[in-house]
Amino acid sequence: MVIVSRESSHFGSILTRGDERTADKTKFERFKKWFPEQREYLSIVRDPDCQGFPDRILLTIIGISRKNLKPYTEDLFSLFRDNQEFSELVNGIQAYLEFQDILDISINAELDFKPRTAAEILRMHVWNRHYCFHESLLYLRDSISSWLDGNMLASLALLRPFLELSVLHIYRHVTADKNGHEKHLEWVHGKKNKPNFHAMVDLSIEHLAAAEFCNTERLNLLKESLKKAFKSLCAYNHSPQLDESISTMNKGNLSISAESVLFYLAVASSVLRQVIFLFVLAYPTSLFPVDKYRKWGVSPPVGLYFDEYNYAAIREFLGAENIETLKLQLENCDDVVDLMSFYNSCEDLPEETLNELWADFCEQTRMPMNTGITDRKKRILLSKAVIRALHWGSSYTEKDNEERMNNDSLDSLMSSWSKLKDW
Repeated sequence: MVIVSRESSHFGSILTRGDERTADKTKFERFKKWFPEQREYLSIVRDPDCQGFPDRILLTIIGISRKNLKPYTEDLFSLFRDNQEFSELVNGIQAYLEFQDILDISINAELDFKPRTAAEILRMHVWNRHYCFHESLLYLRDSISSWLDGNMLASLALLRPFLELSVLHIYRHVTADKNGHEKHLEWVHGKKNKPNFHAMVDLSIEHLAAAEFCNTERLNLLKESLKKAFKSLCAYNHSPQLDESISTMNKGNLSISAESVLFYLAVASSVLRQVIFLFVLAYPTSLFPVDKYRKWGVSPPVGLYFDEYNYAAIREFLGAENIETLKLQLENCDDVVDLMSFYNSCEDLPEETLNELWADFCEQTRMPMNTGITDRKKRILLSKAVIRALHWGSSYTEKDNEERMNNDSLDSLMSSWSKLKDW
């Protein structure tokens, strides 16, 4: 696990306003401990050889401490410990997390004839580039957490933005032009509306380089399944009809039913499967793992390849038969052919060079305590954690956003609210 911190407004200066300045300091300090004083991004990379019950794996990959679980959740885990559908859901979450390692950062400045400063290039091609993907991870985590906590309505309601954000990520990825993701940034910063969900699904699949190699009937089925899933999930964000109501399903307004628990399990797994099919088609090299460490050490090209660990998670979730079918269809895709050709053209690095690259990595990441690590897998997993954390940071951090939640903006918001308190 790696934490990347960035300076931000301090918690104390944000909460100490008005009457709160006279609040009991002991109570304030005790409350403050629950909140970080700086912006932090955590990246969790699980050792694929570390096996265990599905519940243990789930808690690890979504970053939840077992000591904070309700008795209800422990009973749920006990019931589902040998349940195939629950294991499939956990495998699906793990598979989706693996795509963090194939997120690209391609700077096509040479195709843009306008003069650009380094800051402008970073803004166009790096900052917030993968915001939608990382935001989808937040919604997926909170959806799963709500389900584990027995909050059925919240768990289903959060699946819709997860689905929308994951498709929006693919839409941005496959429709980006020489101007990078500038149009995407206009939406991120509230300057432009995004297409509706149905249009994003259609345009995403239409622009897939792999589409021409795939079964047309199955592609159409993928489109329709994503649209139907979105329409169904919209009910829990808008106005559900009687037969869609969670209270109806739960047989009461304050209870939980076995039907609602199993319903979420089926819906979440189905949504994840179709989303991961879409991601595989958008990143076809995910089906053709390579030994990145042997060619480039712990500093491989960003966003081009999966390694054996990423691939194993995808294969476990989608199944060997589906994987082999997709590989046969996509092995002649231009992206696959070109990138595999590039990989094969690179020479293997000698052990001495790999050790030097590792030492440089530890120095650059300010982790000299790890210099003595010689195990290949440990080096790979640790470097992944660092790169994932950097992706998280670059997805949310930009100079323009640093002061959005400062004291002045909060005071202004509180002032506006105070005018609405009374009739």
